[in-house]
Amino acid sequence: MRKFSLNKLVVFVMLCTVALLTACSSDGNGESGKKDEDDKISIDMSLFYTENDAFSQSFIKWAELVEEETEGRVVFNPHYSASLVSLFDTMDAVRNGSVDAGVLSAGAISGEIPAMGLLEVLGTFQKEEQFKSQYEEVTLLLSDILAQENLKLLFWSPGSTDVLALHNKKMLKEVDQFKDLKMRTAGRWQSEQIQRLGASPVSMDPSELYLALQNGTVDSTIQAVSLANSQKLYEVTPKMVSLGSSSNVIPYVVNQDIWDEITPEDQEIIEKVSKQVGEATYSDLSQKEQEAIENMEKEGAEIYSLSSNEQEAFQKIFRSVWDEIAKTAGEDGQKLLEVLKNDE
Repeated sequence: MRKFSLNKLVVFVMLCTVALLTACSSDGNGESGKKDEDDKISIDMSLFYTENDAFSQSFIKWAELVEEETEGRVVFNPHYSASLVSLFDTMDAVRNGSVDAGVLSAGAISGEIPAMGLLEVLGTFQKEEQFKSQYEEVTLLLSDILAQENLKLLFWSPGSTDVLALHNKKMLKEVDQFKDLKMRTAGRWQSEQIQRLGASPVSMDPSELYLALQNGTVDSTIQAVSLANSQKLYEVTPKMVSLGSSSNVIPYVVNQDIWDEITPEDQEIIEKVSKQVGEATYSDLSQKEQEAIENMEKEGAEIYSLSSNEQEAFQKIFRSVWDEIAKTAGEDGQKLLEVLKNDE
């Protein structure tokens, strides 16, 4: 009887173990990046910006179209304000699968992927026509670069279609006006561009910028239109000059293993939607930036737009870093540089 009871106990424990393992595995129905019983896949997306940011409208449009065109089989769930992971940790998190998908910025990853420096800097894109004509080629190169990191590129957009040079007393319309100014900047190569204008770059968190401009820790900054508006920088630097230059490309990516779980049919649908939305991001963002400019003017800001000749003086300096970046960026950087220079 003892032997029989012991055998029954062993069998019982084994059955419980199997049941527990089965429960754990089946408990994944509806989990992020996992298919449920209806073959629907739900993907969590880390976004560093807020739901009301200018960037958000392109993502929302894209996610809604993906869900609609796949008839609900693929859903991307937004997590705003870096609530899943910080911007600077997003690439690692998506690459290792701890986060399904996320939004990167060229400036945040150019230290690890040198070729991204070409897409971090001020002045990469000046006009919508240029952006659209180069979108497909840049997409192919970006896809190859990010695939090396176990990332599938979905689509990308400019971080801004225009930037503003800010000051509390004067309009910074000419290059020589930047000499000896202390300027807050972001990223290695943007700092280099600022130095070539004759200013001294100062690194600080964007959240500190308002007070730094107010108390004179920095004299100026070159800032994206939408951020200048949302941070109310017009209150402390009401003199604003539109430089007519883009900055800091924003790629949207998903972990490659999760992408591979999506059916080929739905992958094709998503890529079609991504191309459609991606090519429209410049226009969508530009429209939002125009609304931001109108709001800042209403709040008392004075905004001056550079003439074509004035823009060219800045562009010459901004693009003078391209060859130096490419030297450190290997074959990927050289290919990307060739595409970007087609506009020159």
